[in-house]
Amino acid sequence: MTEQHMRPDAGVRYTEEERRCLRWTAEQGGAQFEQVQRLLARLSPNPEKLANPMMLSVQRTRKKKDRWKDGGLIAYKIFEANKKGWLWLTRQGLEFVGLGDLRYYEPKLESLRHLYYVNQARLYIEQQRPEDVWKSERLIRYEQPAFSAGKKVPHVPDALLQKPNGETIAIEVELTLKKRERILAILKESTHTYHRTWYFVARPAWTTVEAALAQLPEHQRKRVQILSVEEKLQ
Repeated sequence: MTEQHMRPDAGVRYTEEERRCLRWTAEQGGAQFEQVQRLLARLSPNPEKLANPMMLSVQRTRKKKDRWKDGGLIAYKIFEANKKGWLWLTRQGLEFVGLGDLRYYEPKLESLRHLYYVNQARLYIEQQRPEDVWKSERLIRYEQPAFSAGKKVPHVPDALLQKPNGETIAIEVELTLKKRERILAILKESTHTYHRTWYFVARPAWTTVEAALAQLPEHQRKRVQILSVEEKLQ
């Protein structure tokens, strides 16, 4: 199907780049406006023609956002004054990008910061490793089988990165201070389940994550890489 024919109804047409951007946003559960600017620039078929190859202009992005909203594909909301707004897909939008079986999800104010940095991690990793495939927490949970009552539900990472050679990397983003025992439990499960774990950690949580990692046997410690949120994801 050519991009000229990609449309959720008879009146509005969307490009392949728009569909891919919307699919990305749906998989994540939402995206902040500036992240959409970056994603659209990356997906552009002619990035060399953009004034800023790393970021689509506010005007052009706003025009697309308004068109998506008028077409019923997205909702848009500014959650906090003087901050960028957020986009997420409507039920119609989920159907359009082929994710109609996903439960409709509206971002919540208290989860925005974590979602923002998970999105930043995806943008960062996809730029560094375009051959790998990102699977979001939302898709992981959707594909999980139902667990019987009383059975321990396994920890779900913030994302999985699937390499061409079949190896899987768990992605975690830790922004706030949590109990060392909780971090240690996540690390133990992650290193037991996946080939490697990349832990993006903010300053408030750094010491605790390092201390938890030090409690693992050496062969497990070697499979975990701690990365700075402040250095990698700003």
